[in-house]
Amino acid sequence: MYGIITGMAKTKKQVSFEDALWGACDKLRGTVEPAEYKHVVLSLIFLKFVNDKFDARWNGYTVPPTSNANYGWILHMVSKLSTNGTAGFLLANGALSGEGQELEIRKQLIENNLVEAIVILPRNLFYTTDISVTLWILNKNKKSRTVEQNGKIKNYRNREEEVLFMDLRQMGSPFEKKYIELTQEDRDKVTSTFHAWQQAGANETYKDIPEFCYSASKKELLGVFKDLGYEIKL
Repeated sequence: MYGIITGMAKTKKQVSFEDALWGACDKLRGTVEPAEYKHVVLSLIFLKFVNDKFDARWNGYTVPPTSNANYGWILHMVSKLSTNGTAGFLLANGALSGEGQELEIRKQLIENNLVEAIVILPRNLFYTTDISVTLWILNKNKKSRTVEQNGKIKNYRNREEEVLFMDLRQMGSPFEKKYIELTQEDRDKVTSTFHAWQQAGANETYKDIPEFCYSASKKELLGVFKDLGYEIKL
């Protein structure tokens, strides 16, 4: 479809998008009578609707909105996680405040014990945008377990009832005049805090620090959704 539209645009520079779209549909119609072709189109639209509603990637979750792909990508990544899989990705801060289906999916992610940490990054950290963005960390296994990683033994505590929030917007140093860089010291502080929170003995090695890190309970977070009128499951 895209190829046909762009191909027509090259031959008819003044063709509007609507005309190009209808022209593409007419070309795809071939020898099918126009009166009959509408049934084909409607059938395809219906199949697309059914596919969206019953897509296996949405199992256990509200169908993400079609107006914004953020939550479709989130659930796509969740569906690909292994039993012990972890995913980290960046989204604009606005993804944390979306309403309707997006809000419902956030609630479900928390209910399903998938959200490990939400980390807000400083502005001007990237060349392509000056906005502050958020690092989401999802973890399929937040249970207590002992694993060997890079030759080191790590004893993870059960974190299913908790989510770590970190705010790095006060961190960073000037870089190339108009950018911000998280220094090695900054990165060490963030990673050591995150790992201390994850592992056994967190009561002694981790503590909440105002305007930097806060460990929120699952009950506390779901209470916010309950106050908004949403049904929750603990």
